Amino acid sequence: LWIDLQTYLVGKMEYYDKAMKPLKVTTFSGYKQFDKGVWRAQKVQVNNLQNKRGTVLELSQLQLNKGLEDDEFTESALTEGD
Repeated sequence: LWIDLQTYLVGKMEYYDKAMKPLKVTTFSGYKQFDKGVWRAQKVQVNNLQNKRGTVLELSQLQLNKGLEDDEFTESALTEGD
């Protein structure tokens, strides 16, 4: 785990397989500050070092604390697609 010692934000995570060979690397970038000092990476990139595949997640229009109720996160609510 790589952490910026000035901001304490995660920059990179490294994963290893059972044989302790490098497996994946996740990098976090484009941090943006939201209300009350909450920081979120706007880009998350995962690279599988063994099969050379990867995924990039780019966030836009992220909103926090928008008044969602707990019952909106039940298994039933999430699988119904409402």
